[in-house]
Amino acid sequence: MLDYLYTSQYQMRGILAVSLGRIEDPNSENFTHAVFMRFQQKEDIAKFQSSAYYSKILDERVKPVSYVRLIMAHQFL
Repeated sequence: MLDYLYTSQYQMRGILAVSLGRIEDPNSENFTHAVFMRFQQKEDIAKFQSSAYYSKILDERVKPVSYVRLIMAHQFL
């Protein structure tokens, strides 16, 4: 699952970097893993979220092995 999310930066334009891994410290939300994606432009986030490629990753790789709980935070410079 994490490999598919990580390699999405090579499959789609507009993704500058992907960082992911296990969360070691306990947290109130009980999250176990985090994925951070950096996009070139604000519009690239919407393109990624609505893409068939992203939907396929979620449906085939993420949802079967996790309780999908996505939180998206945006930060722009």
